[in-house]
Amino acid sequence: MASSLQSSKLTMLKKMSTYREEKILEKAADLLVEVERSNCEPNSFTCCILMDDLCKDGRVEEAMT
Repeated sequence: MASSLQSSKLTMLKKMSTYREEKILEKAADLLVEVERSNCEPNSFTCCILMDDLCKDGRVEEAMT
């Protein structure tokens, strides 16, 4: 089970990275919500990067929520 969870985390990180690179921040934010609902806690690095991207895109209020 641990390797399955690790695989899921890697998949999530890859998807998040792809969405960020393509500037599809809505999908990146949706993925973060999906991950939280599945009890797979994202790390602070992942959250901070998404918050930074949202701020750079002028979406400070969204980044704060």
